[in-house]
Amino acid sequence: MYRRAAALEDNAPLKIGVLNFIGEDTRIQSYLHDIRSQLRDIRFDVEFTSAERPDADSQYQIESSIDRLTGENPNIVMVFAPGSPTDADDNEDNLYNMVKAYTTGRGIQSQFIYERTLDKSYALANIILGIVAKTGNVPYVLDKPLPYTDIVAGIDVARIATKRRSGSMSIPAVTRI
Repeated sequence: MYRRAAALEDNAPLKIGVLNFIGEDTRIQSYLHDIRSQLRDIRFDVEFTSAERPDADSQYQIESSIDRLTGENPNIVMVFAPGSPTDADDNEDNLYNMVKAYTTGRGIQSQFIYERTLDKSYALANIILGIVAKTGNVPYVLDKPLPYTDIVAGIDVARIATKRRSGSMSIPAVTRI
């Protein structure tokens, strides 16, 4: 770790709230264990603050659940969602957009993990990197400047499915320079 966020200095634990839209899936506990283990490998102690299981079809339940989770001041809310990321591109009123709009509007970071991702152990490294970066840490910097560039920017992309043609419109959602 190049630099820890001020809120996580002095070995303060990384607090994670869990929002579960999948239900009773034994893979979730295993995935949470693996996330804790990999974060500990890079010297982040983890505290899972609490978990909520709202009905995915109820905006009121979703918002109330997020409010309860954030009452415990997590650094990030981890969201277990049904399906896969490609399912989220189907319409703009989906679960992903609803949760992201509510959490982002309240300054709360979130990390989505889809049900199909639970079977892909190789995705864990990307999830860990996302958690570390979204919680204000700087995981690494380049040892030496790149001779051919002045700036390196990391970009997270938000996508909205197009209505009249295949594909999506994409815009940068977050950048790190």
